[in-house]
Amino acid sequence: MADKQNNIFFQFNEQEMLNLQDPNKYNLNFRQAILYKILAVTYEASRDRQGTYISNQRIAKLLTVTTRTVSDDIKQLSDLGLISITNNTKQHKRYIKVHTLKDLKKYSIDSMVKGIIEILKKHVKDSYSDDYISFAENDRLKQQIKMAIEQDGTSNKLASYIHKHHGDFLDEDSIRCWFDEHYPLAEDDDLPF
Repeated sequence: MADKQNNIFFQFNEQEMLNLQDPNKYNLNFRQAILYKILAVTYEASRDRQGTYISNQRIAKLLTVTTRTVSDDIKQLSDLGLISITNNTKQHKRYIKVHTLKDLKKYSIDSMVKGIIEILKKHVKDSYSDDYISFAENDRLKQQIKMAIEQDGTSNKLASYIHKHHGDFLDEDSIRCWFDEHYPLAEDDDLPF
């Protein structure tokens, strides 16, 4: 809740905080979980269907961190599907819509694999500005991503790892090597290479 002076008040729901920090679910650190709660409260208080437009500067001041840290944390929350970001270029504002944990739907394994591939493509594209990334069509890689998701029960842990260790996923070769090392397939798999 926010008051007329724009002070932010919220209560911790222990189970929600544990879910946000659970390595098998969202794997957020404490600061990121607090950020999620701040965004949720300001979104609710804003009564704007587009979302809250709290600035990174204000959040940084609340959390006593840099605006760069806030940007990185907001990106991670977005990548995990906890928030949606819309930029309004006419008003020069960024709106953040917060999804409650109850609203988050269970995704199919295939859609989680596609999500991880999109994250990988973005890392490669950001590094090399390549328009076409052939590994996205690699069935072996898709099978390895599926294996990782099935082991963890969610794609959140893998997505979080990729973001935290983006230097390991800068090009197609490093991506293939990482997945071959961490999720090797049996020699007799009938997958095209």
